Amino acid sequence: MGLDGRCIYPDIENIPDSKVNLCVDNLMKIYEETAEQKGVQAVFSDIAVHSDEGRFSVYEYIKNELIARGVPENEICFASDAQTPEQRKALFSQINSGEKRFVIAST
Repeated sequence: MGLDGRCIYPDIENIPDSKVNLCVDNLMKIYEETAEQKGVQAVFSDIAVHSDEGRFSVYEYIKNELIARGVPENEICFASDAQTPEQRKALFSQINSGEKRFVIAST
């Protein structure tokens, strides 16, 4: 509940001052401040990861909010998408080059 009330009650109102919304605000601020350097940000959450069975997903919410605020979808990735050593190597290369500007992962 401390992260976002929707983690427990998926249908409640979206509170602008929830931790997840404040996180997105900070991500956007840093994204804009580090645009020239193609700064990369890692976001870690072990809570509300999957949206199965109608649950609220912090991962999906953050990604969708970033896109809604102007971040190209191809600059956002989930670390879990890279399953094989080859995929991880390719992902790390994209992160190191600034091609991926956001990595969303669990600890």
